[in-house]
Amino acid sequence: MSSIAVRTSLVWIALVGALALPQAARAQDTHTITVQGIAWKYNGKLSTAASPIMVDDLKIGDFVEVTLPGGIPHGFVTIIKKTPPPSDKFLDAVLACGETPASKPKAVLKEVCAAGAASNFNKIFVGTLKLEVMNTFTTPVDFFCVQHKDGMPGTLKLK
Repeated sequence: MSSIAVRTSLVWIALVGALALPQAARAQDTHTITVQGIAWKYNGKLSTAASPIMVDDLKIGDFVEVTLPGGIPHGFVTIIKKTPPPSDKFLDAVLACGETPASKPKAVLKEVCAAGAASNFNKIFVGTLKLEVMNTFTTPVDFFCVQHKDGMPGTLKLK
């Protein structure tokens, strides 16, 4: 077999292999949520108590980064939204640092942690909370600020 034929074969094998990978394995995006005062901020938009921030462009395998500066206290927790408020926390949606998949079979988000690191989920913190969208994520997940509750709502949703 000629060297050109071998190279062509190898290119085709690599291309077919890349196409066979699940979408999440090929392209993981990071979606960064920040704050501005007492509002979530994402893609230039701000939340209000009546209008949750919508992060509606997620794919399985993507990351959601919640970045909180010092100053006004904030935190992130998933919820079961209720009308009228108050909403209830839904802790089973996130597999936090140190938790096992068996302990939370309903988890749709997994906190990305350094070995031995403490969780930033469901508490006030300064820094970053990084969550991976698991393949169990199928329906929208609501969240709010641990400090400001229903006054600072948001929703995570697949594209």
